[in-house]
Order: sequence, then C-alpha cells, then structure tokens
Amino acid sequence: MHLSGPLFRHVSNQTRWISRTVMVENNEVEKAMKILNGIVANEGILARWKLTRRYEKPTQMRSRVNYERARAIYEEDMNNKIQFIMRKNRVNPYPGCG
Repeated sequence: MHLSGPLFRHVSNQTRWISRTVMVENNEVEKAMKILNGIVANEGILARWKLTRRYEKPTQMRSRVNYERARAIYEEDMNNKIQFIMRKNRVNPYPGCG
C-alpha cells in the first residue's frame, strides 16, 4: 500500500490539468489566451510562479506572509461590515430618528 502512493501521485495533478484546458474555436487564439490567463490567475498559479522565480530571504518571506494574513483579516472584516450594512431588515441603530 505504501509503495503505490508515489506511483499514483500524478493522477490528481493530471485531472487538475485537464480542467484547465481551453479549446480554441475559429482560430481565436487571443480569446482563448484571455480565458486561460483568467483561469490561471483565479487559481493563483501565476502568483505562486512569481514567488518561486527568485530566492526569497526568510525575513522577507515572514513579512510577506504576515502582511498577507493581516490583509486577509482586514478584507474579511470589511466584507462582514459591508454585508451588515447592505442588509435591509436590520434594527434601526438610532431609534426615534428618521
């Protein structure tokens, strides 16, 4: 059982690669490239590739990771606040006014 793991490791990668296939119709290569670039950007492949092009010092990596975490927390908090404000059936925070 333990020996078959490395042998079938590529199978899931292969199915993920097939899902990124874009068909070119009527020689519209630019349109297909635009779709493929959108797929690659949404999955974060381009960002991972840019990070691994050069060596990143450990201190720079820590600061980048901390910045990304802080930004994710901030964005989640702001999205929650926006969703709260956008709700229609919320209690009036200023009763008697308006």
